[in-house]
Amino acid sequence: MKRLLLVFCLAVSANAITGCHRVDMPGMSYVAPDGWIREDPTSDHRMIQYRLRGETKEAGDARLVVYYFGEAGTGDVEANIDRWARQFRQPDGRPSLEVARVERREANGLVVHTIAMEGTYTAMTETGEHLNRPNRSIHAAVVYTDAGPYYFKVVGPTETVRNWDASYEALLASFQPIPVPVKSDEDASEGSVEEPTQ
Repeated sequence: MKRLLLVFCLAVSANAITGCHRVDMPGMSYVAPDGWIREDPTSDHRMIQYRLRGETKEAGDARLVVYYFGEAGTGDVEANIDRWARQFRQPDGRPSLEVARVERREANGLVVHTIAMEGTYTAMTETGEHLNRPNRSIHAAVVYTDAGPYYFKVVGPTETVRNWDASYEALLASFQPIPVPVKSDEDASEGSVEEPTQ
């Protein structure tokens, strides 16, 4: 069934709106699962953004955001995993990294590092305030490509995130590498990337 789904998905650019489409980006492509609603990114740091609907209004929606910061990325895998873990607080006071499910996998030749956990979401907003949202979950992945790393991050109510688990796993399995032309020495010497907050 998954293979048939991928065969009949349309190959489109990163301007696809929603549904089952293959989205091409520098260095990689992926299939946006059916039911994921494309939104305008709400931050300059967000490359692509989707809304994952909750089963009820009370359950609430989740969001998946794709970040890209150039070839340099935002630090090594451990730094990103640690940053995401520190955005959550556990009810028993343990560090979230102790309860997080961290994995390394491959998807059609791409190396993918993932983290998943539940707890109270306490990430800092752009205004410098910390959120305090209990019963939240995160699924996040760092995907290494020839164009640099991409960061896929799902955050939302635990019930909603769990309802979309199968779609998220299908997303990871759909990753495909796209070769990137080798840059000239002049291109490679252009400015460095500032490390923003995810």
